[in-house]
Amino acid sequence: MALLTLDTPPWVRDWASWRVRFAYDNEQRGIDHAEIAAFLRDAVAPLCRKRSECMGVVLYLLDPEDLKPVFRAFAGVTQGRGAIASIQAQGSYREAARLAALLVTAPGEAADGAASEAIALPDLHWLVTGFGQGRIATAQVRGHAVVVRLGAVNGQEIWVLDVDRQAGCARFRLRPDAMSKMGVAAALRAYEMRGS
Repeated sequence: MALLTLDTPPWVRDWASWRVRFAYDNEQRGIDHAEIAAFLRDAVAPLCRKRSECMGVVLYLLDPEDLKPVFRAFAGVTQGRGAIASIQAQGSYREAARLAALLVTAPGEAADGAASEAIALPDLHWLVTGFGQGRIATAQVRGHAVVVRLGAVNGQEIWVLDVDRQAGCARFRLRPDAMSKMGVAAALRAYEMRGS
């Protein structure tokens, strides 16, 4: 599922037909989230001629023609400031969310409903403590405390989502999947089903 949901930020500008997400690494000097956001605003957005907007490390574009100068300027950057993490059309984002929902939905559930549920979640704001594989991420989502932590299932390391201290509501092989809206929606759905 990482191929579908690695670009986890929600699509927050419906007018935009494309978005470009730039890579950042909060553990490396010079390429943390705030510095990349400033770089986008000061160096990348001025390349666009039509409507565009920077939101953090994501550049939203109305006209696909604006992709060309951005790509030409930064396609060769493989790491550090200016490295492009993904380029995505709004249609592909919506389809990826639908497909990801189909893959994580239990038999008999409607994938479109699960995708809509995930997209409808508010922006996820994670509080991360610890380092490396020992990091624990916590977010408040619709009145529930959601925790993503590394656990073990059948001797294999796996990322586990706990909801309101109920352990193992969802499990994912990759941390980006667990922290995505699809991962959180799956955990909330499982938590609610256990409670009923």
